[in-house]
Amino acid sequence: MAAWQAGKFGPIGATRNEGRRATFRLPEAIASLSDVFDFKLNGRRQAILVSFRGELAEEDFARLDVLGKEHKGGDPYDCIFDLTAVEKVGIAVDFVAKRGDLPQVFADRQRIYVVPQEDLKLLVRLYAAYQDKRGWRPPAIVEKLEDAFAMLNIHAADFDAG
Repeated sequence: MAAWQAGKFGPIGATRNEGRRATFRLPEAIASLSDVFDFKLNGRRQAILVSFRGELAEEDFARLDVLGKEHKGGDPYDCIFDLTAVEKVGIAVDFVAKRGDLPQVFADRQRIYVVPQEDLKLLVRLYAAYQDKRGWRPPAIVEKLEDAFAMLNIHAADFDAG
């Protein structure tokens, strides 16, 4: 299992800075999924960027749950979920409703979904409504990645390979 040092990191498949102090562990179940999404971490700013591509499936979120469970009790992070490159959606409304009933992994931290596609935006809005109904902080929804970065006062360069 590769360890990632807190700081600037590139996507899965990039050099993982093996020799440096590890503060965040990337489970092998996630590390092998570079065909599904890119995962970038900036521990210094405590921000995670997950960029999905291709077909968005329910299993993708189950894989992210593995990462969240591995990090439970660690430092909390703001999360950006970039769905800009999603071409097809394989998620049922019932699945979205069930996920909406789950608390967020990093309580009271910002979650931002970047969703330019109108059909996918409806599913994310449904998810946000369920989160709000349960009394949890609903995620923000924006159309451009730059808007998500502005909400966290960070830049794309903050996620470049270290």
